[in-house]
Amino acid sequence: MLEEVHNLRSARQLLKEYQHNHISLWEDNLKALAEARIVAKNPSLLQPQKLQSLEKRITNEIHRIKRKEAPNKQCTREITRPSIQETCSRVCNRLIYPHQKICNLFLEGPDPKTWTGPWRTVSNPEEMAAHVCAANARQYRQAHSSPFCSKPLLSNFGYCVENQGSKDLVSGTVPPAHIMNILLPETQNICTTLANFHQQITLEKQRGISPEAFVSLYIALDERTSSSPSERHLGHYKAANQAETLARIHSQLMSIPNITVHSPIRWYLIVDIMLEKRPGDHRIHRLKIIALQESDFNQVNHLALGRPVQHKLEDSGLLPDMQHVSCSSKQCHSTVLNKVLTFEIKRYMKQPIAYIENDAMGCFDCITNPLVLIFFMAIGVSPSTL
Repeated sequence: MLEEVHNLRSARQLLKEYQHNHISLWEDNLKALAEARIVAKNPSLLQPQKLQSLEKRITNEIHRIKRKEAPNKQCTREITRPSIQETCSRVCNRLIYPHQKICNLFLEGPDPKTWTGPWRTVSNPEEMAAHVCAANARQYRQAHSSPFCSKPLLSNFGYCVENQGSKDLVSGTVPPAHIMNILLPETQNICTTLANFHQQITLEKQRGISPEAFVSLYIALDERTSSSPSERHLGHYKAANQAETLARIHSQLMSIPNITVHSPIRWYLIVDIMLEKRPGDHRIHRLKIIALQESDFNQVNHLALGRPVQHKLEDSGLLPDMQHVSCSSKQCHSTVLNKVLTFEIKRYMKQPIAYIENDAMGCFDCITNPLVLIFFMAIGVSPSTL
């Protein structure tokens, strides 16, 4: 363990040196590129009596490359300027919310979806931010009334499954009888299933993220749709894929939290971006939340948690047949095809059919934190990963 931490510290120091000397490294790379181009055209310049001519041609080639890149930089500046202006023109400059005289922003308030009273429009940025934060807080608290987020199960397990009751459930012991007797039958079945889950599946423990996994993941990400609140651009990580040393450094830095259970401070910051579902509709319930996390933090969750768990559940046959998204052997549009074929078959056979569609509205906002963490612990996910 000490040796791994020492190696990671050395890797971090090396990364800082690369960042500090990036201008000189760029000049060296440019010189090497120019030399390679000239030698490829005229290998005889490598002879000792022609080295002076080679240096002169390298200098001219470097100037040529810089002159060739200069118009591209200017075009980029010209294109970026109107793009920024166009983006700013689409910024939401007002907000419409249900108007109620007595309303605690963060705890009370009418449901905008069913509100039939008057609406109020605000354009003050601070007041808009207050109402948006209040709406997001209510949105994220939709699961607080569920059994695992309320007493007595919350006191027994803990919100971050830090209590002994969660460890007992993972080891196969259901909550005490005085708690189980007051629960609904459905909640009792969930507790019983989680208590027996450790006998069905065991996830292989992973110590860290390999450079190969880092490269294979970031090479497929799109720079236009991924970013970080700390302004560390995704292109930084994609450029690191081109150098074996940088890929190894970044993979080791992303593995530190799984080894030492200490996360970078910038991982604690998440920015909620509000986008209009329909352009021009400024009602508060017609805004959708896009949560921006740090790129490396998001990908650590994907590599160390999401991908192994998804593959293990799929290999163990624990995913329902109706799930098509994120399954390697199924396609998402197959659900639409199955629906159309089902209707056609029943129509040809002239048989009655009852079809129910349940919209999982806000399903990501209704995730029950203790229940999810206990499930991960039950299938063998390391607590340091959680």
